[in-house]
Amino acid sequence: MAITAEEKLLRLLIKDQSEDPNFPVRQETPVCPLCRKAADIADFSVKVDFRDIDIGGKTVTIAEPYCPRCGVKIAATPYLSH
Repeated sequence: MAITAEEKLLRLLIKDQSEDPNFPVRQETPVCPLCRKAADIADFSVKVDFRDIDIGGKTVTIAEPYCPRCGVKIAATPYLSH
């Protein structure tokens, strides 16, 4: 299935926010729990699901990629950066 322009933009936005120390909610780099391979959500060949979470009354979208090596879904690990 082809990735849409909107999904590409969302992936890049989430990636940028996860690396921005001024953004209040960040996301750990996704690492497969089975094979320990890191998944880059900005790599458009990696399958990604999105999930909305509520933090302090604000809805934030996080990315949950699938391992590019073994295909296991990697649960997102969001945290407050401040």
